[in-house]
Amino acid sequence: MKIFFLIAPFSIFLLSAETKAQSASFEEKIKKYETALQAFHQQHNIPSLSFAILKDQQLIYSNAFGYADIKQKIRATDTTLYSIASLTKPVAATLIMKLYEEGKVDIDAPIKDYWKGYIPYFTNQKKMFSKYYRQYLFYIKDYNYNDYNITMRHHLTHTSEGIPGTNFKYNGLLYGRLAKVIDVLFPENFIGLMDSCIFKKLKLEHSFLNYEILKKSPAPGALALPYVHDENNNSFRRKGFPDPADLNAGAGLICSVKDLARFDIAFDKNELISAKTKELMLMPNKGINGEIFQYGIGWFVSTYHNSPIIYHYGLQETYSGFYLKLPEKNITMIVLANSSGLTGEYNRDIQNANLDGIPYVKNFLDLFEKDKN
Repeated sequence: MKIFFLIAPFSIFLLSAETKAQSASFEEKIKKYETALQAFHQQHNIPSLSFAILKDQQLIYSNAFGYADIKQKIRATDTTLYSIASLTKPVAATLIMKLYEEGKVDIDAPIKDYWKGYIPYFTNQKKMFSKYYRQYLFYIKDYNYNDYNITMRHHLTHTSEGIPGTNFKYNGLLYGRLAKVIDVLFPENFIGLMDSCIFKKLKLEHSFLNYEILKKSPAPGALALPYVHDENNNSFRRKGFPDPADLNAGAGLICSVKDLARFDIAFDKNELISAKTKELMLMPNKGINGEIFQYGIGWFVSTYHNSPIIYHYGLQETYSGFYLKLPEKNITMIVLANSSGLTGEYNRDIQNANLDGIPYVKNFLDLFEKDKN
């Protein structure tokens, strides 16, 4: 268990009674939340769960429950590695928006102008899915790449299907294909830019760009192994590492909560992109017919009891995660797990911003957002 105090011990005597009370109140909320999160972990039979809480761009508290490796009885920590699935999206969007603010890409230009093989690629994808992988066809059946000038912004905001810019439809596959655009434009390619602009810049110590790199590293044992539940949710079964084993713009990063906290701090401090670009990312997207969607660029953007919230989730068969920001309180919560237990049954609620239906999220919001103290 680790607690990171907001104030140095030797300076406590300088604080006002009100400040001391606020600090004590925040610590008490953390304790209450940890109790609620641990109960959720046990009730949903999640193998391991790691979490972090930040305030004012500082990591205040991090902890973990359960086993990263059940057979070897290896307990999870705040540096345990997890596939973060779609929590890759906010990180990838930050990279793409950095290139945008530097004038290196235009997110409003037609993708076909950048990527000459764009139309043949999706034509082949449709043929392949229709013939061999019909379960994936729904991802691109309404993607009208031949009929419209679809842009990177359409992909980044999940408005690329049907008539682009008309409807929001969350689509991880199409979002992920943005990496191919970056691969065409830059000799470093997407994974190289992610390494230099995010990983190396932030000096991430407990993260990997993809599973293949992790396997070749000295520390593959730091990974929380992937598990699925049996039908009655009573026991676990090991599974292979989920696709994608490589990195794309929608999924593939392997991180610890401690390193995601580093990303969060840098994001909030405008160390990766400017305040103006960050504001653009966190603005709810507006459709061409005037409808306001609950998604910006790489983030869900909504409200909870009239207070703004920013969040994303990750979901694979064997991993899940939730990343929540309360901008008015300057508080962040990040939770990762090595089963689908955090988000699997709440997928539709999350996409519809119905966070009241997710116990561990509602507990956090009720403690840290609704309470005005």
